[in-house]
This record gives sequence, structure tokens and C-alpha cells, in this order.
Amino acid sequence: MAVRTWVGQFGIVQGQALEAGPWQGKFGLNPSGEEPVDLYVLVQPALPGSEEFCGQLVAVVGHLFERQDLSLTGALMKAITAAHENLREWNRRSLREHQVGAGLSCLAVRGTVAYLAQAGPSLAYLRHDAALTRLAPEDPRAGAVLGLADELRPQLRRYALAPGDLLLVASPSLDDVVDGVRLGELLSRDAEEVLSELYLIARDQPDFSVFLLSCFEEADLSETIVPPELRAEPPSEQPFVPPPTPSVEAGSLRRPPPDTYEEEAESTFDLLGPLELAPVAVAVPETGRQTVRLRGAQPGVRSRRPNPLAKAGRRIPAWVLPVVLFLGFAGLLAWWVMPDSIEGNRAAKFDSLLAGAKEDYSAALTISDLSEKRRLLGEVSSQLAEATDIRPDDSELTALEGDVAVVLAEMDGVQELTGLHLVADLTTQLTGDLSLQRLVVGGGHAYLLDGKESRVVSVSLSGPAGQAEEVLREGDLAGMAKAARPSQIAWLPDVNGGSLLVIDSERHLFSLRPGADPVPLALEGSDGWGSLDAVFAGADGLYALDGENSQLWLYPSIEDGFAAGPEPVLEGVDLSGATSLAINGDVYLLSADGHIRRFSAGQEMPFEMEGIDRPLTSPASLLPLADGSLLVVDRGNKRIVLFTPDGRFQRQYVGNQLMDPQAVAVDEVAARLYVLNGDSLFVADLPASTASPPAGESATPDVAP
Repeated sequence: MAVRTWVGQFGIVQGQALEAGPWQGKFGLNPSGEEPVDLYVLVQPALPGSEEFCGQLVAVVGHLFERQDLSLTGALMKAITAAHENLREWNRRSLREHQVGAGLSCLAVRGTVAYLAQAGPSLAYLRHDAALTRLAPEDPRAGAVLGLADELRPQLRRYALAPGDLLLVASPSLDDVVDGVRLGELLSRDAEEVLSELYLIARDQPDFSVFLLSCFEEADLSETIVPPELRAEPPSEQPFVPPPTPSVEAGSLRRPPPDTYEEEAESTFDLLGPLELAPVAVAVPETGRQTVRLRGAQPGVRSRRPNPLAKAGRRIPAWVLPVVLFLGFAGLLAWWVMPDSIEGNRAAKFDSLLAGAKEDYSAALTISDLSEKRRLLGEVSSQLAEATDIRPDDSELTALEGDVAVVLAEMDGVQELTGLHLVADLTTQLTGDLSLQRLVVGGGHAYLLDGKESRVVSVSLSGPAGQAEEVLREGDLAGMAKAARPSQIAWLPDVNGGSLLVIDSERHLFSLRPGADPVPLALEGSDGWGSLDAVFAGADGLYALDGENSQLWLYPSIEDGFAAGPEPVLEGVDLSGATSLAINGDVYLLSADGHIRRFSAGQEMPFEMEGIDRPLTSPASLLPLADGSLLVVDRGNKRIVLFTPDGRFQRQYVGNQLMDPQAVAVDEVAARLYVLNGDSLFVADLPASTASPPAGESATPDVAP
């Protein structure tokens, strides 16, 4: 029973549905003696003003791919690199405010083998063996924006598909319109139903593109009735053309589908020189499809076709016949000899790639620098991918691919949070619009700061677990003081079990013990702060981060509050840009750009996050553990990352429910980890922070006294 693949697609442009949007295109490669390859290209603008160039970027990648005399993977990587360099050249000749950038996904399909190349902002999902995997660039060089990065190395993956597998390539905005749970359920359905549901989910998006690759057994095709309006390129049907779409004003769309270029585009597109990018105005005809000309560095020229009849009467010279016979004999000889020569070259290239991969793999196993080790293993994976394109069933190659995958998996350190379950959904218990930003745990309660409604919320962790209530709101009276908008919270441990500290926007300090009313406390010198960017409470007192004055203040604990006045902790250090603070012997500051700074005895120390598979993206909070290690909430990558005190990567914790992690808190006595995810509070077993380090490491924590 034959196994086949087909690709469905649709695009949404300014709310209008099309068979293919302006930022997606299909191209083909037909190498001699090999199975044809279909290439599907999807581009997403990464900077404002880049939309007008995305269609041209699709064309650049597709046409370069078609014209490469290389292996499949070699042609794909070279096409993407060349497109990146063309875009960089445009940016070098443009003002800063006119620079453009994009993300790119390329899906190359040969039979039942798929190659996925991603660069910049891009998104894909693979359903294989009933498991769903989210695919995005992991290497920083692959996540760099096309046209802007000094170094770009696309992430290349190879998948041997089996019946029932799906590979979805979509605009990154898919994550904004559907959560992971719903998407997982959707992608468990039949391919045609997936395409239909995706359209219903994304139809309100102004711009959206999608390709869906399905692998199936040929016999199943006759048993499946697919609505014609949902199938872009089914094996036995004509492609779906959407219903007539009202004309759109010229210039409102950026680019038509690349498979509808006019004949002149082929002659005007200069692939050898820098691409002359230019905005393109497009009108949508009544059929819902568009045509457009690419504009290159040279003006378009239509060449006249020669008229064969014009020379029919000319006399054929006598020397022509011997030349024709000689050329025919040479061609016959080439036909007889060349296949063996080509096959010999391919075999030699395969042996060279495999030998190089083995050598680099052996070298990687001896390297202690985890960043260099990861880079070298990436080189090995690239060589293996190219070798697989030549000889996909080689057992030695497959074994080495498995070895590399095992080492990378150990280095990635991905671990599922066990026992993760919901404690409270705050949207069902609280009124108003929620914007939960901070989380602390103590005294049998979790406390959340709601910036939207200017209040502090308590969630019971014992008794009626999950019950939420307001404990302090802007305008409430605490003794004789009136609270302003709460801006920072921290849990202060003491001999009586501890209390919640709340600082409002007027720099007033309040203490709340579980079950008691808030009490105002003294906070000397707070009127001298330039800003209050973060706080941390510990056994030695209250720390306040004043980024505007580049200072960290310590208020030693006393019985009646913090009336003694602050002591400076760091001198002569620029602390602007820090958003989160942790104290654990050393001082740790987290910045919104993903950097963590470490200070020991007032001196800055390295914290390089060595060995992490991909950099932090939109980190939200920083939390120290009792053994000195640090937990960092990485919102952009939907994970919680564990580091040693000196900044070496240890583990990353994930969970199906963690689609928008905001903050974490721990109860180390009960070994529980609390996670604020969106507007809900979850709890899980606290992972052992002393777990074995990543592959190649035998780290000993460097805990400052």
C-alpha cells in the first residue's frame, strides 16, 4: 500500500481568504535521476514596514533554490543565506528607520521525507506517533532576524514521515490565537479537518499564512471526502480558489502568490546581483488571485522569440553534418559514462561528509565548554543532514544521528513538571480586568499583585484551597494611612511565621499577616529613591532596587519596621534596566533583554548561562533556592530554567499547561513549586535542584558565603 503526502494551504490578507497569501509560495526542483522536490516558503515581517518586501523575499528564496546545482539541503541553505545577504545589502543602503527584517520557514518535501528550515521569527508543529512537538529556532544564530543579523545559520531538521503524521508551518501569530491544549487537540484530527478549523480560528487575523503537510496511505484517499474549499493541493482534486473577493485598493496588499508571476518576472529578476527591493502595489482581481512583476536591479526587457520560418530558405553549410554526427557520438558516450561518474562523486561526497561528522562528533565529546560543544554538534547535524540526502538508509549514518540526538537531549535538559495541577483560576473568582504580575508564598497563602485593578490578592493554599480574596486595594485604610496603588510585594520571614510586605506607589510600606488587617510600617528615606524597580525580603532585611539612581538599598530589619534608614549595597554600578532582584549570598539582577548580572561582595562576577540551548526571551522573574541555585521564568520560551549560582545551565522545566508563565514561588518545606500562568495559579512537585548536570559537566556549585 503506497504512502503519499499532500500539502494544504491558505492565506488571509487584510481579512480576505486566499488560496495562497502574498507571503507564501511554492517552488519545484527536478534533479536528474532523483525524485522531484516541492519547496513551500512562508515569510513573516519582523519589523514595522517590512510587509511590502515579504513577497519579494519569498521569490528570492524560491528562485535561488530552483537554480542551485547542489544537494537538496545545500540548495536550501544557500538560497536562504543569499536572500539574507540581499536583504542586508538593502538595509546597509537604507536609513535606520527604513530598515526591514523578516522571519522565514521553508518546507522541502521529497516523497515522504520533509526538510524544515527556519530562520528568525518562525513557527511549526509536528504530530508524530500521537505526540505533538513545537518547532522554533533554538540556536541564537537561527533565531536572528533575516536582513539584520551579522551571522545567520538557519535551523534545519529532517523528518521521515509515516502515515498519520502532520507537519504544520504557520505564521508565528498562531500562538496568539490558540493555546497549546486546544492546538494539540486540533492537530490530533484528520488533516482536512485541521485545515478547516485553522481557518475558523485565524480568520479574524489581518494577515496569516499556513502550510499543512499530511502523510497518508494511498488507499485512505478514496475513503476520505475532503471539502473542495479546504484543500489547497489534494492529490486528485483541482486546487481550491476562494470565492470572489472585493477589489482591494492598490497598495493595500504587499505581494501575490509567487506561483502567479507574469512571464516577464523571469527576465527582470537579477539573481546574481544585490536585489533591488521595492514596495509593490497589488490589486486583487475578482477571482481572488493576483499577478505582479518582480522588480530587480535591471529594468525588464521582453525579448522577441526568433521566427524559425525566417531562416528556412537558407542553405545548410557542408560542414554542419559532420559536426552534428560528432556531437551525437559525444552525447552517446556521455550518456554511457556519466551516470557512473556522477554516482562516484556522490559516493565520495557521502564518505567525506560522514567522516567529517564522525571526527567532529568525537571532538565534541571531549569539549568541556558547553557552548562550543553545542556549536560543534550543530555542525555534525548539518553534515549528517546533507549526507542523508545522498544515502538516507545508511545504517552507520542513522546510528550516528541517534548518538548526536542523545547527547543533545542530555544537554537540553528538558524535564516535565510532575504533578502539575490547577490551584485557582482567578478569572472565575475576581471581578474586573486582571493583570497579575508578582507572586510570593508564605503563611499558607499565595499572594498576587494585580496591576490592572491596583490590588493585592490572597489565595489559600490550605483549608479551602484555591479560595481567593482581596487583602489590600488602592484607597483602603490601614490604621491611619490610606494605601495608594500597590507596586511591589515580598514575603518577610520572621520568628512569628512571617508577613507580607507591600509598598505602594507613594513609597508607603504595609505589613499583612494571614488573617489580620494591614498595618503601616516606617520606611525611612524612601522619598529619596529615584525609582522602585524590584524588592526582595530576606532574613537580613528589605532590599529595594533603585534603577534610576543605580543603587540597591538595604533596610535592616527592626521590630517596628525599617526606621533606621537604608544602606547602599552596590557602589558605582549602572543598574538601569533591571526588572527582577534576588539575593542568595550574592546579588542577582535580571534584565528584560534576558541578561542576568551577578555581584559578589560588591564586585560583578560572570554569569554567562553556559550550555543553554537557546537564550532567554522575555524573562519575567528570578527566584533563589535554598541551595544557591536560581529559577528563571522564561516567558518567551514557555519554560522555567534552572541555573547554578555561577550561571551554568542545569535544567529547563516545561508543562502542557504552561502557555504564559509569569512568576514562580516555592515552599521548600513542603517541596512544592507554585507557578503563576496567565491568570491562573498552578502547583507542582518541586524539582530536585541538585539533579545531575548536563552532559559533559561535573559542576560543583560555587556558593558565596
